Amino acid sequence: MTPSSIKSERRRIKWPAANMTSLWNQFDIDVDQILEATMRGEVDRKLKAMTMIIVSIAPERFGEEVKGGSFRGPHSKNQQWHRRRRRERARKRAAFIANPFKFTKDLLGQKRSGQLACSQEEIEHHLKETYSDPLREQELGECSTLINPPGPSVQFNMAELQLNEVRVVARKARASSAPRPSGTSYKVYKNCPKLLLRLWKILRVIWRRGRTRNSGELLKGSGFQRRRNPGR
Repeated sequence: MTPSSIKSERRRIKWPAANMTSLWNQFDIDVDQILEATMRGEVDRKLKAMTMIIVSIAPERFGEEVKGGSFRGPHSKNQQWHRRRRRERARKRAAFIANPFKFTKDLLGQKRSGQLACSQEEIEHHLKETYSDPLREQELGECSTLINPPGPSVQFNMAELQLNEVRVVARKARASSAPRPSGTSYKVYKNCPKLLLRLWKILRVIWRRGRTRNSGELLKGSGFQRRRNPGR
């Protein structure tokens, strides 16, 4: 099995309970062995391959959750509203293309007529009195209400990402947290120490290279969001 042959898709995986340690241990070992044999190349490719392999093997191992019946919640109502809005926009677009002058007339209403009862000088005087500021050239000076916060008491921790930090984030994350865009749940890293170690190695390389622009979305997709305190 190679990463290029794995289809990446969002699947509702039926992850086992945390107390089913034998299932998690075997899954951890099997996936780690596959990753060891297939993960090659740049760190970006390794991270994508890792998440794709996890979400491809897990449904075959644990099964998938089935959405319940014809339940209609707020999400389905929201979809219906969007469908009605699209139909309405399509109808108005067709009416505009067929007769743009009639559409504009109906939109703006009938043409109105009237006569201005004041001179231009009166209008300019009114606008000047209403919107001009005679003190706009005056210096404001110091403002006593501005907040002057004190300087930081602890320097930001720029040390290399530590394995224990990754473990703490995975341990504190809620098991019911929504999976990341790749479909990888925090449950994987909570119960699979080998995969957590492999993820940390990838994050460490990204941290060393300082590739924040290119790897931001990759980190979101990995199922891990980096949270570091300003100091130790």
